[in-house]
Amino acid sequence: MRSFADPIVEAELDPQAPWSQARLSSARVVRALAALALIGGALGLFVQTARMSVPALDSFVRANWLSDPERSAIFLVVIAGAMVAGGLGAVYLLGTGAVGLSRLEWLTTALRPAVPLAIVPTLLMYEFAYRSPLIYLVYLTAFTVLVEWSLRGAWSCFSWPWTLPRVGWPSALRRHLPLGLVAAGGIFYSVYFSYYTVQNHWRLGTSGYDLGIHVNWAANALRGMPWRCPMFLGPDGGYYVGAHAMFAMFFTWLPLYALHPAAETLLVYQATIVGLAAIPMYLFARTQISRPAAAVFSLLYLLYAPVHGPNFYDFHELMPLMFWAFWLFWAIATRRNLLTAIFVVVLYAHREDVAVGVAVLGAFLLITGARPRLGTVLATVSTAWFILIKFVIMPSLYHSWFADIYKDLQVAGHPGYGSVVQTMLINPTFFFKTLLTEVKAVYFLHIFLPLAFLPLRRPALALLAIPGFFFTLLTTGYAPTVSIAFHYGMHGAPYVFAAAILMLRILGASPRDGIVRRNAALGAMAAAMFFHSYAYGAILQHHTFVGGFGKIEFTMTADEKKRYAVLKKMMAMIPREASVAGSETEIPHVSARVNAFDLRFSHGDADFLLVRSGALYAPAVLKQAFERNRYGLVSSDMGLYLFQRDVDGSGTDAARAILGAK
Repeated sequence: MRSFADPIVEAELDPQAPWSQARLSSARVVRALAALALIGGALGLFVQTARMSVPALDSFVRANWLSDPERSAIFLVVIAGAMVAGGLGAVYLLGTGAVGLSRLEWLTTALRPAVPLAIVPTLLMYEFAYRSPLIYLVYLTAFTVLVEWSLRGAWSCFSWPWTLPRVGWPSALRRHLPLGLVAAGGIFYSVYFSYYTVQNHWRLGTSGYDLGIHVNWAANALRGMPWRCPMFLGPDGGYYVGAHAMFAMFFTWLPLYALHPAAETLLVYQATIVGLAAIPMYLFARTQISRPAAAVFSLLYLLYAPVHGPNFYDFHELMPLMFWAFWLFWAIATRRNLLTAIFVVVLYAHREDVAVGVAVLGAFLLITGARPRLGTVLATVSTAWFILIKFVIMPSLYHSWFADIYKDLQVAGHPGYGSVVQTMLINPTFFFKTLLTEVKAVYFLHIFLPLAFLPLRRPALALLAIPGFFFTLLTTGYAPTVSIAFHYGMHGAPYVFAAAILMLRILGASPRDGIVRRNAALGAMAAAMFFHSYAYGAILQHHTFVGGFGKIEFTMTADEKKRYAVLKKMMAMIPREASVAGSETEIPHVSARVNAFDLRFSHGDADFLLVRSGALYAPAVLKQAFERNRYGLVSSDMGLYLFQRDVDGSGTDAARAILGAK
């Protein structure tokens, strides 16, 4: 007996298979006319909503409020668009019959991309995206699915029998133009983010935690004391490797810092290496997919909002991982074993927990059979290094709080990672309860939606999402780990991008329509990346972007310029060898010295106190400084106050009262 599903199965197996004309011609007509009506209605909705003002569209989407005439106009245009398109199709069929039906089916397939246009105006509402992120991201997910479906159908219409004429480009240009475009994009990103992150620093948008810490640590390292970081570990300086094992500083950013010992050097280095990561990404991608596709993919990376946010959050050792990880992937793909070993060591050196990602990469190479021997070595060595450095060496130097970010998974009275693993294994119900929250759902969509969920389309590729999962979605006690405004997602970013590239290769390998499927997926990724970046990124619009703990402004007002000029004048009054304690947003500007302290936690009996009204997290610490030492006011302006120890200064008592340290 013939099943109702048989025609659908036949069409899936062979799109050219002739369905039963006698029994299904009416169904084909209905489908074709319905598709035309849908396209016409979608175009009508797009035209009408695109004409609406932003406030009107916002109130319409948010509260379903619109004046009756406007609502009626939209409704009539949508209905008219559907009826006109469907009616024209019906008239055409009456005159052409069966031949016209085939042509009409081809036309509806070719015009599928018009359907997602209906919701494009809503996707451009960045304020709606920030106000209702889950709704917006689910909406964008539906749009992305529609785009891939429509592009696959449209491109299949033009893939045969027509071919585009080949342009007689010189072979050298065809080889090098894609890389040149990617390099140009990387340079643009580097310059753009360098400029705006430095400007944000001058606007007092950076913090002692963490930019001041890195500057102070680098300053001590230049003086032969790489273990000292008073900004983080207090007046004694401590052993910074106990907090984070970041040996990469010595051969990456420290030589650059030595040329210009200031916070701006680190910010420019960070923006540059993040932008130039597009180059090794392209080099790896072209080993898996075509040069043009690899170039498009690598340029899309530069729009990835989960990279933009942390790029504005001070300076962090995880940001260069994308650059070095893709050099590693390229070395593995091209079987350059010596370079593979070098890049693995470079990654280890950036932070102790980076080895987790390399271990997962090794497991992936082993399980998939891509490079089983290399995978075994990477997984074994990386795991051993992580255990040695994280659980043996570092605890002997400093008691870290980082395990507390998993505190809800820890057993009462048993802090540390062991109880976290135990809870995951023996109480999966509770474990999944900590995972299934709206905040984590939003973060999950932020990470994977711009990539059109390519990394998750095969179970083997999903293995590469484990590093990001472990350091973000698994956490329970620290909100920044599940926010794209912070750097924790960089643990997993290189691996999910690599997985997306591999998925594009898998799609392109289909013997029947591989190129169409790959290009449709890449097109969907481009659409998702554009709208996601428009709503949450730092390049396409400057109204709502958040980096770190706050909204980023992309202009510097006259008052801010004047305030920064005052700050520089005060900085010039502090001798290079003097110790300084400062408020949170001022201390990064003066922490390039042996002894610098953040007044959130310690005053360090510093020689100078640099404080801004409203920037003190703990006025009690400043009060303690005045109680232990005699400080006098030596300069004040624009809400900034500079005090020097063992001097008398008029206005000191009044300044202390303003700062809440009286």
